[in-house]
Amino acid sequence: MAQLNFNAIGHLFQEGLCNVHAAYETALASLTDRLSVIEDQYINDLAAVRDGADPYIRDDDGTELYTYEQAYEINLSNAETARRVGQIAFIVILHHFWERQCNRWMGTTDYKADAAYEFLKARGLTVDRAALEILRKACNTVKHDSQTLHKTNPELFYPAAGSRKTPNYEETLIVDDAFLDSLFDAVRNSGPNISSTAKLW
Repeated sequence: MAQLNFNAIGHLFQEGLCNVHAAYETALASLTDRLSVIEDQYINDLAAVRDGADPYIRDDDGTELYTYEQAYEINLSNAETARRVGQIAFIVILHHFWERQCNRWMGTTDYKADAAYEFLKARGLTVDRAALEILRKACNTVKHDSQTLHKTNPELFYPAAGSRKTPNYEETLIVDDAFLDSLFDAVRNSGPNISSTAKLW
């Protein structure tokens, strides 16, 4: 009978990552629901206007502020921005999670990416170095407006990135569901799991 292997460190790592991912999905679902609420409210507002309601949103003095269409566009833009901010926040959270885990395994306090990759590789883990580098550089892009990721992976940015006199790399980074999923996959696949034979400490 084959001996079963239970890697406690791998279990804790994957469990911690699952918790981060669950928090991400919960936050994203809430922000996505906000978009649906805005859409539904706009449909209801237009129906009310067709039925004779005032077509303007007014202040307490009756002054016209916006049409319902203008309000919808403002609210939709704000909601889409909030969703992007949420995803950007989790790029940082995910990278810091990875850094903390590597420092714990290596007994260090100052994360060095290349040293971490070599440490894990030497212990038999398959490290997705390319994807983890994207995560690291993306974190620096959204935190510090670093251009490092744009230099190595310009395809991850909208075309305007780097074309202005004062480029804003954070604003032009393409942040969508597929990008975040790929970053979570990189961390998940590069660390130990419950059946790993790697001994990290």
